Amino acid sequence: MPTPETLAKAAIRQALARSGKCLIFNNPVGFDELRQIRFGLSVGSSDLIGVCSPNGRFFAVEVKSARGSSTPEQRAFLYAINKAGGYGCIARTPEQALEHLEKATAGVEAPAVRNPSNIPATRKQINNRTK
Repeated sequence: MPTPETLAKAAIRQALARSGKCLIFNNPVGFDELRQIRFGLSVGSSDLIGVCSPNGRFFAVEVKSARGSSTPEQRAFLYAINKAGGYGCIARTPEQALEHLEKATAGVEAPAVRNPSNIPATRKQINNRTK
């Protein structure tokens, strides 16, 4: 049986695709224990990623159920996207996602996402951490 978040993600993805204002992709993230393979962009990367038209702005949506909360890694990913000029957000309903899409295509600044201090959010921070 699908989880509430799975149902929300499907509805949001369909609404965004139907809008005609973005090219949107599902970004499943996880680890296959059997084959020992990690998949998805990165740990914490958003559920849905894409590009807005006509401005070409990167668009990332972390989908949550009505009671779900984001992880520090998910917040760090959104923070990094927003800092780089993209638009990263959390949405619980198709209506919320479409509101965010309107703002993203209009060039509005993305909502503030607080970066957890222990999670690197930029390539420079990641490189400094590995030295």
